[in-house]
Amino acid sequence: MLCLTACDYNAIYLEDQTQKDFLHEIKNRIAAAQSTQPKSEPVITVFICERSVDLGSILTPDLKQMSNIEGMPAIPVTCVGVINETIIKDTFEFGAGGMIVVGCRTLDCHYREGMRQEESIIGKYDAMGHDHEHKSKLFILRVSPLDVKALEDEIRNIKKELKGEKHHAS
Repeated sequence: MLCLTACDYNAIYLEDQTQKDFLHEIKNRIAAAQSTQPKSEPVITVFICERSVDLGSILTPDLKQMSNIEGMPAIPVTCVGVINETIIKDTFEFGAGGMIVVGCRTLDCHYREGMRQEESIIGKYDAMGHDHEHKSKLFILRVSPLDVKALEDEIRNIKKELKGEKHHAS
């Protein structure tokens, strides 16, 4: 299914969800997180490939937040390749203080090209002259389905970095 990651969002069918619906959901999850944590703490939004890891092991039962890391809205996606420049831009405009894209390791991708496509989109986002401040708050993580603890630790490290507590080591 290479086509899933080769087109922009409007060319992809995502189970009864339009781009407008998807952006509305992102905005709502960021707003919900902002309402429950101190204003000084950045809301970090996690977009996670539904095939990269067992979502039940890392997300709340409603699949809307990280289960072991407070205040982090999570948005499962069919493939991270659907995240385009508009979604990145709008996520920050909706108030996210950081964005983490969690996908499969390159050779483990169900759709074969998801993470490669995501790297390309981030490159285009940068080339289009979008705010470099946001680019420094945008992280891509590749995960093995067997290493949920390492993923959670990496996400915690990113959260600390964005709060100014320590530097992120990739």
